[in-house]
Amino acid sequence: MRKYYRLIGTGKTSLALKYCLNFKEENPLGVAWKFKCSSIELLKESMHELWLQITTNCNKNINQSQPTDIEELENIIIKELRCRENLSYSHIFLFDGVTSISKAYVVRFSSKCMHVSNMTIIMTTPLWIDITDSKVVHIEGFSFTEAAHLFQINPENAGVACETLAKMLCYNPFAMCIAKAYMRRCHMTFDTMVKVLKEHGWHAMENSKITKDEFNDQPLTSLFG
Repeated sequence: MRKYYRLIGTGKTSLALKYCLNFKEENPLGVAWKFKCSSIELLKESMHELWLQITTNCNKNINQSQPTDIEELENIIIKELRCRENLSYSHIFLFDGVTSISKAYVVRFSSKCMHVSNMTIIMTTPLWIDITDSKVVHIEGFSFTEAAHLFQINPENAGVACETLAKMLCYNPFAMCIAKAYMRRCHMTFDTMVKVLKEHGWHAMENSKITKDEFNDQPLTSLFG
């Protein structure tokens, strides 16, 4: 198991998705799935979507009694994967954005998954989760040079306002992407963006319609081909 651990927005999911997509290219017949784990409801929804996908791919009757309990979903998914063990397929599950709310459920499910042959588990979380036989990868924030490149500016010509904005956002890649989109849509300069953040705070920008339009997060992303 790999765990990508650090603050929210530091690029854990992007790195994990890149790994998953490369894995899927090398293992086209295996199951690759991203679970949204910010809440128990989203985790359950992700598991149910995977159950539907597996059921459809196996030409099974989806009109049968559908599992409603999260532990029942876990066991059905594990059973289906174990049925494929003799085919030597490799699978990968990404548990993305694990929170203190979903932690216990994710740990329980991922522990079961680790007993499936040829299964790779990736977990992204700002929490410290101690799981045996796991490798922790720490993801740090951007440097100023990387931040300037994200804003598509030469670091040598970035200016004080650009550096101030990056510092205010703690060099957090996701936060800077939101700020970049916000500035583009509102035709703002770095100076104006800094002023807006000082006057209204981060949450005003984070909760704006612009941000929600540009960064609409779906409850589940399938990595099936």
